[in-house]
Parts: sequence; structure tokens; C-alpha cells
Amino acid sequence: MKKWFLGMIIAFCLTLTWGPVVLASQYYVVKSGDSLWGIAKKYGTSVDKLIALNNLKSERLQIGDKLRLPSATSEISSASTRNPVSRGSNRSISTKEYVVQKGDSLWSIARRCGTTVQELMRLNGLQSDKLKPGDKLVVTANVAATTSPVVAKTAVQQPPARGSEAGVALARNIVNTAMQYLGTPYRYGGTTAAGFDCSGFVMYVFGQNGVSLPHSSIAQANLGVAVDRAELAPADLLFFTTGGSSRINHVGIYIGDGKFVHASTNKGITITSLSDDTYASDYVGARRVLP
Repeated sequence: MKKWFLGMIIAFCLTLTWGPVVLASQYYVVKSGDSLWGIAKKYGTSVDKLIALNNLKSERLQIGDKLRLPSATSEISSASTRNPVSRGSNRSISTKEYVVQKGDSLWSIARRCGTTVQELMRLNGLQSDKLKPGDKLVVTANVAATTSPVVAKTAVQQPPARGSEAGVALARNIVNTAMQYLGTPYRYGGTTAAGFDCSGFVMYVFGQNGVSLPHSSIAQANLGVAVDRAELAPADLLFFTTGGSSRINHVGIYIGDGKFVHASTNKGITITSLSDDTYASDYVGARRVLP
């Protein structure tokens, strides 16, 4: 009886000292195929948090490595001290493209560009952390810290109405400008009348009308506000995932009557119907960037 009572006292003291026994769940043993991003996603934390908690010098892992995981308490505490920018923030940002080099990883790119792995994945619509040399990633930076063109002149939360004369006139001028370049050849990376790629064409046409946009379909897809297909208006931007891609890689300008003008790799600047078999299944949505 005395031994049982003594055991109960010891157990009680241990509970007071360490609290709930959760030490086993605070560590993770690296297995084949694991990555920091995969582990962070599985346990609801971030790559940056894992790196800081384990004093890692790189994102490279070896099978059998033991990683410390943040406890729920520390996650709540750190979350309360952070000051993230909400999605409704009026902070202006500019976008840049980064070309993946041999040996790069999302973590190293995020660190170099002053962002996070999660933000890079969100901006680029990535489903995993695997990269190939030559891939282009969109990165963002504060406008004050970069001289890149400032994008998006609208920060509204609902699709802006096109009822004003000025708004209708601007949309009409953009469509008219785009139509002037029908037949212009496609040129990869092109941003001039000598030849356009899809985002270069959109950037050029809007730029001719005083609206500055980035040269990237993914970056353009992060501007303005989403518009339902039934609510499309002239000068809205349409986005597609062509060629079996898992992320946005094509953009065009809606001109009305279910049609859009865009830079086709085969036809150059041309007009296509949204119901066209080639693009109907690849359509992912529209954005309105005009006031």
C-alpha cells in the first residue's frame, strides 16, 4: 500500500513539473522522401519555424535526423507576436520573377528574397516544393524596397462597377488598343510591337493606357479582384493553365461577347472564343484590375 501511495505521489509531482506528457509528439524522425516543407505542412507549422527551432544551416535533411517540432503553446505564442499583413491590407507590392538555378530550393529562394516558402507556393500555385532549373517563380517585395514597376491601382474588395463614363472609356480604349495589334507575331519574352508573349502583350496594352502591370501571367493573376464568368466585362483579364500545366501560364484580355484577345504561340495576337475547345477546359478564372 505504501509503495502504491509513493508511486502516486511521484507521478503527481512529475505531472506538476512537466505538465502533460507530450515530449514524444514534439520530435519527428526524418524518413525517406521527407522534406522540410512536407514536415511543416504535416504538423501545421512553417519551414522557417523548423529551421529556427533546430538551428539548421540549410534545408537538407538526412534519414534518421531528429527534428524538434514546435508545441501548440509555442505556436500560439509566436503567432500572437507576429504582425502579418492581412489580405485586406492596402500595402502596395511589386512583383518580380526569379529563375530557378541548379541547387536552389524554395527555402533558399525565400530566404534570399525576404519571404516565406508558404508565400512562394501561394503566389505560384505550387502543390509541392520540387523545383527544376529554369522554372520561373514570382516573388514579391515592398514597393519602398524596389524600383520595379508598381502594379495594381485598385485595392477594392468587390468587383468595381463599370458604370462611370471614365471607367467604360478606359476599358474601351484598352480593347481598341489590343485590337490594333491583331496578327502581330508571338515572341517569347516579347513586350513590343515587334512580337509579344501573352503577359507581355497584356502589360503593353494596359501600359499604353496608363495602367502598369507586371510581365508575368501568375503575377497578373494576383492583382485586382476575382470576377465570375457571368459578370465579365471588357478589359477583364482571363487566365488559363495550358499544355497540362498545374499553374497559370496564359492570360488574355476579354473583349465582350464571350471572346478574348491574346498572344497565341501559334497564331500571334488573335481573337478566340471562351467556348473554344482548346481554352474552355483550361480556363481558371478572371480578374478585374481597372477602377
